[in-house]
Amino acid sequence: MIQADAQFRSRVEDIRSLEVRDQAGNMIPFGTLMAVEDTVGPQAITHYNVYPAASITGSPRPGFSSGEAVASMQALSSRLLPPSMGYECTGVTYQQLAAGNQTPIIFGLAFI
Repeated sequence: MIQADAQFRSRVEDIRSLEVRDQAGNMIPFGTLMAVEDTVGPQAITHYNVYPAASITGSPRPGFSSGEAVASMQALSSRLLPPSMGYECTGVTYQQLAAGNQTPIIFGLAFI
């Protein structure tokens, strides 16, 4: 993340002239590492429960259930994310986890 006061980032040339450290510790202009171009569009910053968030969308491989895919993602997240980060499921996956394993109860009630 690069931050600068508005007077130092208002033009494209200003962004290119910001400096960052290279692997040797030398300061180099940011413009040598990337191209800056003006674009028009909304800035989208995803939030979930007031926290900045990254959305991950996926589906299970053929032969695997959605429950197995969710369990795999949860295991990977628990193992790989730093302690300061967490994860939450939303949408259909949230509903699936909230419902749990109620299929036998539903079929039993339907049978009665």
